Amino acid sequence: MSYYIKNIYGVSSDSSHPPENCVKELNTSHPDINRGFKGKYVWLIPERANNADEAGTYIQIEITSEHHSGQQDLAQGAGGKYRYLHVLHDSNENEKITEAALYRKSNSAGPVTLEEAARAGFNRVSSDINEGRGGDFLHLIYKVSV
Repeated sequence: MSYYIKNIYGVSSDSSHPPENCVKELNTSHPDINRGFKGKYVWLIPERANNADEAGTYIQIEITSEHHSGQQDLAQGAGGKYRYLHVLHDSNENEKITEAALYRKSNSAGPVTLEEAARAGFNRVSSDINEGRGGDFLHLIYKVSV
């Protein structure tokens, strides 16, 4: 049975052991968003849906100096700007998110490209989650289907 991704939530923890159902990291196998920074361990957990009408259509990374109450800061405890992940839903869009993974590259290797995502079987790339804080490039790559 195929499914769609309805939402993706950030979950923070003091434990270095990722939850079994977290979004996997494909390049280095380190799914902690805060890897290389101080702060909590932060994992991404997908919420799945069987109905395409509930599926997300686009993933947006927001980096801001303003705290959003009720939303998980992906950089919790690391200091600096707040980082939020939004799964957007456009009912007029036929392409729906079916799968997502993290893709991490060293700072010297440059950001993740669409070509790299395609080689891994994905067809979309988010902006860099670590933008402006140094360290590795970290992108959410995802697959959409019609």
